Amino acid sequence: MRIFGYTIGNLYFYSILLLVFFVVSASYSSNMFPLPLLFGVIWAIILEFLIIKFYIKKRFRVPYSAIITSLIIGSVAPLNAPILLIITAVTIAIFSKFIIKFKSSNILNPAVIGLS
Repeated sequence: MRIFGYTIGNLYFYSILLLVFFVVSASYSSNMFPLPLLFGVIWAIILEFLIIKFYIKKRFRVPYSAIITSLIIGSVAPLNAPILLIITAVTIAIFSKFIIKFKSSNILNPAVIGLS
């Protein structure tokens, strides 16, 4: 599947779609806008972009896994959680994704590490 000229796997697409659906339904039922979640997703995209550009030194790609990780963190956290708490959890999760590896693959879920 191609979105905005980038190829996205079905697993990523449906995971993002499902998580966004859950967030929208939760925020609608509680009459709250998920601002911390929005800041978490934006921060995850920026952080992974910077890591890929300056640390790994590869060309830009859409960070679908960072979006999913931040959506998981934002979905588990309360909608009125402090923005700094969400950004800290997302930062820990994204860094753990690049640091904690075994044979060049993640052995732990970064979202769980960020929430711990």
